[in-house]
Amino acid sequence: MANADDGLIRHVCDQLDEHQGLCIYVLREDRRSWRADQVGLSRIAIERLMGDSTKAFLQMRKMLLNHEGSAEHVAVLERAKEEYNSIVGTRGPIALRALDRFDYVLVSGTIHEISTRVATLIDHLGHAGFRENTPASKLAHDIHNLAVMTTKMVRNLPGHD
Repeated sequence: MANADDGLIRHVCDQLDEHQGLCIYVLREDRRSWRADQVGLSRIAIERLMGDSTKAFLQMRKMLLNHEGSAEHVAVLERAKEEYNSIVGTRGPIALRALDRFDYVLVSGTIHEISTRVATLIDHLGHAGFRENTPASKLAHDIHNLAVMTTKMVRNLPGHD
């Protein structure tokens, strides 16, 4: 029988699917069950962070590993990679495995913290002069859209103004 948390999670998923085709879940600390916290979302598992952004980040990662592009671009990609790692919380072994496999990413922190960090990532990419339709710019747009949608979603949760 579905409980109130299940209903809230489904509501969150429906809301995101309607806008961006994203599916977002709240992962309990014991990783065995799902729950939604009315005060905020402390740990978020985002499954398939929009296929295009995953491909874009893989291309960015490959570019870094192969040292392609100008020294400036490589330096900015390195900073972007560090910021991305910070966003997805790679300090935990489960998150590290998730990031390596790119099946899903585990995001730690409040939505405000995450939104602030993705803004920093987008700034890093923008300052390097990445043009539209490059893997980096597509990734930045996808993460920006994710931040906007999750922020809207949290504002609509009970207990949020």
